[in-house]
Amino acid sequence: MKTRTTKRKIVEHSQFKQMLSYRICYKDKSEQQQIKNQLKDEVVTAYGDKWIRLAEGTRSAIDEMVFMATERGFSFMSKDYLTRHGISKRTLDRVFNFLSDKRLIHIVYRRKGCLNLTGKPIFLFKNHPYFKYWIDFLSLDVANDDVANVAAENSQDTTLSSDLEDIHVSTNLLPGDHKELEKDRSKDDPIIDTAKMIPEYIPKAFSKLYQAYFGVEVESINELWIIAHRQFWKVNIEEYHYTDAACDSLSQLVGQMKIGRKIKNKLAYWTTICKATAKRIFDQELENMGFWDHAPEGELSFSMPHN
Repeated sequence: MKTRTTKRKIVEHSQFKQMLSYRICYKDKSEQQQIKNQLKDEVVTAYGDKWIRLAEGTRSAIDEMVFMATERGFSFMSKDYLTRHGISKRTLDRVFNFLSDKRLIHIVYRRKGCLNLTGKPIFLFKNHPYFKYWIDFLSLDVANDDVANVAAENSQDTTLSSDLEDIHVSTNLLPGDHKELEKDRSKDDPIIDTAKMIPEYIPKAFSKLYQAYFGVEVESINELWIIAHRQFWKVNIEEYHYTDAACDSLSQLVGQMKIGRKIKNKLAYWTTICKATAKRIFDQELENMGFWDHAPEGELSFSMPHN
């Protein structure tokens, strides 16, 4: 990815950790929806008529970047991760450079290990309410007109929760208990358009199944899908199985909860279920391809298919 400045800004490990610990800027889902729509509308406007002509994978990658940036104003997903949308790293470079040229994002870089080298990029969205804080916190060298534009955008209805100095570091990165999710149902709220809140890359069947059990909780849906996608990719099952495998895994999780099984770490348990589901599908794929033969004793033996 080309750089637009002569010197890249390096973010220290301690700084990045503190950035991740800052409180999310929105107070409720309607405010989150407002921020997401504002950021994405600006991207769509910048592309103009070209937006429709972009590949679906490119639009999905941008949507995921915007969704992640709604919380604290930045996205830090690597190119290797975003290529799962079916696009190349060169395409992502063009996207990053385009958004930077249009002054929608400011790119900084994490330090690579203990060396004085740049690592993975962090994309700061300039029109997010937190960007003016990142300018001071990271000592960014941005143009005066950019600062003025950010101040003008932030003078609207969006209200920050508190000053960064009053924010305490949180080590709890896990979602809340599912019982709390049931109490936080908002699918009947006419103000919130849940279809627009859920990222495009998440299958509708999976998100609808989650909402049927736990209500609308976009962050949890996104987190569970990312874990499931990672496990399916590791086991190397065919991608067209991902949606059914995720729905099957979620049904298993709900079934265990209904029978009263005590689950201390739901994310770890969810990871185990997804891994087991993917392994079962992978074995079935091999069997259908003729790679597995059943021995008389009931054990599986491996053999190459005959031409």
